[in-house]
Amino acid sequence: MECALARCGELADDDPVAAALVPYFTKHIREEQGHDEWLRQDLAAIGCDPDEPLRRLPTASVANLVGAQYYWIQHYHPACLLGHIAVLEGNPPSTEMVPELMRRTGFPRTGFRTLERHAALDVKHRDELMRTLDEAPLTPELVTAIGLSALHSIDAANNALATVLDSHTLTTTANA
Repeated sequence: MECALARCGELADDDPVAAALVPYFTKHIREEQGHDEWLRQDLAAIGCDPDEPLRRLPTASVANLVGAQYYWIQHYHPACLLGHIAVLEGNPPSTEMVPELMRRTGFPRTGFRTLERHAALDVKHRDELMRTLDEAPLTPELVTAIGLSALHSIDAANNALATVLDSHTLTTTANA
């Protein structure tokens, strides 16, 4: 989002869409700060090393998920990021999900604080995003680009999750 905000700032004088997105990205960046720390705390609560993900090379599937956004922000338009955000926040997790995950995994509730918080926060974030999409003077080309970004994010997130699950399956099988 910081990259998208910077790019909007570069384009804003001549681009009404970029100018309209500056307030959205500015506010949303503030709202998302600290969420990485929440996730680290959740990892610690379930007995994982919270620093381990920061020490390892991100997978190609994660680079694909995130890297495409940087490319579109820099080489097409920062509005593309809205499609990615719509995928991440457009369908908030339900509050019923946490007890079910606790039952299935045996992990404590403290391991799911990030998920619980997003069940509440993402409703507001989704509504703000929808308002931004409705109010921004989007061209048909930008609507298509936002849709492409969203579809790519769904596919890439699916691939990233499959990579994590495959890795977990291999680790579990090797330890058996």
